[in-house]
Amino acid sequence: MTDDDLERLRQFYRKEETFESELGMETRLNEAVVIAEDDSGIVGVIRAFATTPPTLLQPIYYHSTFIAKDNRDGTILRRLLRRSVEILEDYAKLHD
Repeated sequence: MTDDDLERLRQFYRKEETFESELGMETRLNEAVVIAEDDSGIVGVIRAFATTPPTLLQPIYYHSTFIAKDNRDGTILRRLLRRSVEILEDYAKLHD
């Protein structure tokens, strides 16, 4: 992501009141995998980070999805999830 993308994402999170604090927002910015946009700007984002749950004992990607309030009745979620899985699978293949 470019610096411009990160700034637009900050503005989106603030507008949607996604996080309770600026620190919470800042710590999650670099976890963004896919951003969905329309003519009005960002309408959704999927974040992911690698973690190793003690019950699985192997690394997995934890996904978190946020869709703007005004866009929660469309197909954005399905498209975001599909694209994020493609990106993360490609990344995992390169770094396995």
